[in-house]
Amino acid sequence: MKYTRGELINLGTSGILHDIGKNSIPKEILDKPGKLTKEEYDCIKKHPEHGYNMIREILEIDGNTKAGVLQHHERCDGTGYPFGLKRDEISSFGKIIAVADTYDAMTTDRVYRPAFSPFEVYEYLMGDGNTKYEIDIIKKFGKCITIYPEGGLVELSDGTNAIVMKTNANNTLRPIVRNIDTNEIIDLMNDSAYRHLCIKKVV
Repeated sequence: MKYTRGELINLGTSGILHDIGKNSIPKEILDKPGKLTKEEYDCIKKHPEHGYNMIREILEIDGNTKAGVLQHHERCDGTGYPFGLKRDEISSFGKIIAVADTYDAMTTDRVYRPAFSPFEVYEYLMGDGNTKYEIDIIKKFGKCITIYPEGGLVELSDGTNAIVMKTNANNTLRPIVRNIDTNEIIDLMNDSAYRHLCIKKVV
């Protein structure tokens, strides 16, 4: 995103500190295995404000860093919290951390559900692109993660299995694969004869 080194340090600091406000949330709520009550969820939704209040008087911490901590649960369509901000009201740090935090949360095992696979979460983010999340940030994020690791086994939408040979940098959802039955190399992004195919799941 063409950030300077200083801006990247500030963004990284904001990412490290983004959930610090959870220190103010009772552990029994954070670690509750079942569904949260409305009151418990309302309590958790206060953690961005708690985190911001913990760092707002620290002069050595940049204002954009503080904004990322405060706004990482805001969503572009106004459905986020704590303030229900919309697209242009949310800082770029807040938008970036929202994408990274959602990916991290969904690819991590929770007491109430197992982790989703990286490609499922990226598909989810793309589905919400330009609604809850900034689509340009999601696309740039996709180039920074490995959705289908090279050498991994996947099942294609026609039922055949294939080995991932190489990731396509411009579309990580459509890598180059090798059909394990025929040894045919298929570029899911650029081979026009195979654009109807997609990866169904990781085997």
